[in-house]
Amino acid sequence: MTQRTAIVTGAAGGLGRALAQALIERGSNLVVVDSDSSVEDLTSGRADQVLARVADVTDDSQLTALVADAVDRFG
Repeated sequence: MTQRTAIVTGAAGGLGRALAQALIERGSNLVVVDSDSSVEDLTSGRADQVLARVADVTDDSQLTALVADAVDRFG
């Protein structure tokens, strides 16, 4: 999974957080998203690998901005 980029929604807790942590451990670049600001905890010590965003994934404009941020950051 090295040199891959994934977007994980619902990453502040439960299955989303477990998936995000597994992808981080496998070397993926990661964009983690949740409406809960605790999603930002996943960047701790991994700022070069993990981009966290607090967003509402049901809002098209927020999704567009999220994808633009991911492309800017990870290509």
